[in-house]
Amino acid sequence: MKEDLVSVIIPIYNASKYLSNTIECILNQTYKNLELILLNDGSTDNSLFICNEYSAKDHRIIVIDKPNSGQGDTRNKGIEVASGKYIYFADSDDLMDLKLIETAVRGIEDNDLYVFNYYHSYVRKDGGRTNQKERDFLEGDYKIGSDKERLKFISNNFLNYGCGFEVWNRLYRADIIKNRNIRFPVFKPVIAEDVCFNLFYLMHINKLKVTNERLYYYLYRSDSSMGPDRGIVRVNQYNRLSKCLYEYLDSINYRYMISNFSVIHIKLLYHELMNMSLKDAGKELNKIEDYDFNSSRLIEARRKPLLFIEVMGFVKGIKYYFLSRYYYVKK
Repeated sequence: MKEDLVSVIIPIYNASKYLSNTIECILNQTYKNLELILLNDGSTDNSLFICNEYSAKDHRIIVIDKPNSGQGDTRNKGIEVASGKYIYFADSDDLMDLKLIETAVRGIEDNDLYVFNYYHSYVRKDGGRTNQKERDFLEGDYKIGSDKERLKFISNNFLNYGCGFEVWNRLYRADIIKNRNIRFPVFKPVIAEDVCFNLFYLMHINKLKVTNERLYYYLYRSDSSMGPDRGIVRVNQYNRLSKCLYEYLDSINYRYMISNFSVIHIKLLYHELMNMSLKDAGKELNKIEDYDFNSSRLIEARRKPLLFIEVMGFVKGIKYYFLSRYYYVKK
């Protein structure tokens, strides 16, 4: 039986030190029916040369050279040219188990999404690695048969990091992405594009499989542009993410999610506020850029204590409901 084509999309920006290892991981997969889309996002190092070298040796590789526009926009370009039945996103400086694609294709059969776990290592400047504590996912086969079940899965699993926030630890169906026009938002400054993309995708699926099998090696490097950036900057960014999702739901006329959106909004904010005292959290939210959007969602939450209990259960529902009351600070 012919294998279904899998499109592997890798955005690349100044990754020449690590890129060859990542490309080799894809080309040497046990699953062979791949197209590897390498998108050079205006790199100023040797990345484009490396891409072209590999392209000359393997017909499965497509190289796209484009002006710098950021990772999300670059991935969107990859989606446009992808022709596979499934889409997989990888980063340009990480490593993968050679059975990743084979395992994921097998796992997505009869599902709309397949999610797997990963290893997390910190790479020091001297090249040595320090393994980080691994987190187990909420493994299982999930069926989403109603709007309330979808809201419960998003609130109790996804936003609790029960299956990760990333795009590189899951295999997607290309028809859902393309038919529903799901794309990465382009945030400035960049934050949580993966979270937003996955939330868009979760609005359109009915079945997914989550496994704790670790197939990806996420390498956090000392020269990474990502780093700790807490406080009002991050709160603003997650509020912006929440608004982006809200506007998307409005654009697809998903009235149930719109009317009950306060649950998702509180969970997103709590992701950044959980290490602050309630007093400090209230002060930060009072300085938020889009105050009206945030305060409107918090006011909605105050009116729906039973919704929080129905979605999260009694103990957690009460907790998040009262957090919504504490978080609201009138200007």
